Amino acid sequence: MAKNIVKLIKEMQGANSAKLDLSGMGLKIFPEQLYELKDLEYLDISNNSLVTLPLEVGKLENLKYLDLRNNRIKYLPQFLNCLADLEMLCLDECLQSRIVDEDFKNINLIYGYPKVKIA
Repeated sequence: MAKNIVKLIKEMQGANSAKLDLSGMGLKIFPEQLYELKDLEYLDISNNSLVTLPLEVGKLENLKYLDLRNNRIKYLPQFLNCLADLEMLCLDECLQSRIVDEDFKNINLIYGYPKVKIA
């Protein structure tokens, strides 16, 4: 499985594509080869078994769309807010996730999880 993912990412690099679909690939960790994709704008990594997002995801500076649906992510790291171009974050079926309005005010659309207000 890992070889297929690395091959897919390398093919994407060669094609200068801004879109990558890694949904349903059985991923338990974020593939570190993704951090090399500086022009990546759309990442679908839904329907996997991810539990955390590594700090290096912040290197995906051009990311506009991030689909994390149907994963096991426990919390959303603050560095996601540093992705200035991120417009849409999909969290359906990430029931363990917690999100706070003030932490993610730069993201226009967050689907699949109600925002929690801080009193």
